[in-house]
Amino acid sequence: MLSQMLYWHWLVFGVALMVLEIFLASFVVLWFGIGAVVVGLCQWLFPALPFAGQLLVWLLASSAMAIVWFR
Repeated sequence: MLSQMLYWHWLVFGVALMVLEIFLASFVVLWFGIGAVVVGLCQWLFPALPFAGQLLVWLLASSAMAIVWFR
């Protein structure tokens, strides 16, 4: 199932994380949500991106944004 995540799965996941941030107010979950949206856009542009690549993009994008924010 996880190997068949489509771009809209990532977009919904990202939006859900950003909505969750409203209730947490810590600005940590927000960056993971934006990272998921970035993966959704990458998946839309490059549909052959494997699941491991999607996770790598999510990890790198989310981590980079969180590091820049908390710096």
